[in-house]
Amino acid sequence: MSIIYPLAILAIILAGFFLVAFLFALHSGQFDDTQTPAQRMLLDDGDQTQSPISKKQNLNSNRRDK
Repeated sequence: MSIIYPLAILAIILAGFFLVAFLFALHSGQFDDTQTPAQRMLLDDGDQTQSPISKKQNLNSNRRDK
């Protein structure tokens, strides 16, 4: 029964640590943009639709132009 007091104090300290870590993340702006990561997979990049051969040809033509 005497172990319950140190464990309760340890639990309060641990909860306080997580509260401080959450508040730090909240104030640093980590949770500001919640929509973009969820919608990023829906956006079309355009580069992924090309075959590897056409990508290589485009890179070679760009190097010759410079």
